[in-house]
Order: sequence, then structure tokens, then C-alpha cells
Amino acid sequence: MDRKKLVAVVKKLNEAELADPVDVKVKEEELKELFGQAVDSVLDNEEYGETDEERQQKLPEEVRAAYKELFLDSDPEEPIETEKKDEKKKAKGEKEMKKDEKKKAAKKEGVKKVGIIDTIISLLKTKPITKEDIVKALVKKFPDREEKGMTSTVSIQLGGRLEKDKGLKIQKSDKGYSIK
Repeated sequence: MDRKKLVAVVKKLNEAELADPVDVKVKEEELKELFGQAVDSVLDNEEYGETDEERQQKLPEEVRAAYKELFLDSDPEEPIETEKKDEKKKAKGEKEMKKDEKKKAAKKEGVKKVGIIDTIISLLKTKPITKEDIVKALVKKFPDREEKGMTSTVSIQLGGRLEKDKGLKIQKSDKGYSIK
């Protein structure tokens, strides 16, 4: 897919306002990555539907077709293939149980745990750091979390969410990202 078509599809996704806006002024490879992460965030977000099919239908047709072309090597007319529902529900149920157990244990101990967003903020306060280095630090600190999800979170937070939600000004330099 050429850059012009990719930019048009990303703009269509941005217009749908299903995920944080993707900056179309970045390099083509980064644009592809951010586009994939934005679509993944919609497909993983149960607010957009209980089933995979319902979440897919929230995405404009052009966006679904481009996602398939770029990431799935499948016929754009076929639904996006995802994990089997039972396996996904079972895995999710197990993760939720583990999260609940950890939260209960932390409450009993009176400990306020530092989460992913707080960790990203603290990394940005120390020195300029690349997205890749942030993800590496998160994977090390949160081994029970999926790297793909944390990569998406980092991109979303650096893409404007930290400024919007926390009022933090993120600065990008050749050395990486930092808080102004």
C-alpha cells in the first residue's frame, strides 16, 4: 500500500473517533505501526461490542480492508480472523482473576501499586527515552502483561493522551521523548 492511500485510510480512522488520533505526518513505517495499533485498540475494546464481529463493524470498510492488506495477508472481503471466542474468553477470565487477586492483596497490604501509565511518566521525567526503551522497561517491570498491549499503550500515551488526561507536555527530540 502506498503512503498516499495509507494516509487517506488513517484519516478515515481518525474521523471515526474510535481511537486516539494518529499523526499522519510521521514516517511511513511508523504510520503503519500506529495505524495497526489504533485498529488493534478498537478490536480489543469491548466498549465497541461484545463480539469480534461487532467491534469490526465499528471500523469503516476502508480501514478494515487496509488493516487486512497490511497485517493479515488475507482477502479484504473476509472478516478479520481473530482468536477462537472460547479460548479468548477463557484466557481473559484467567487474566481477570489474576488481576482481581493482585488488587485484593494490594488492598489488604494498603499498598498503592504503580501502574503502566505512572511508570511511563516516571521514565519520561528522568531523561529523553525512545518508545522502544519505554516498552522494554515496561516488559521488565510488568512481565504478566502482553508486550503488544504495552506497545500500543505507549504509542497512545505519547500520541497525546498524557497531555489530554494529565496535562503533561511531551517533547520529542532525536534522543527520544521527555516531559517538558
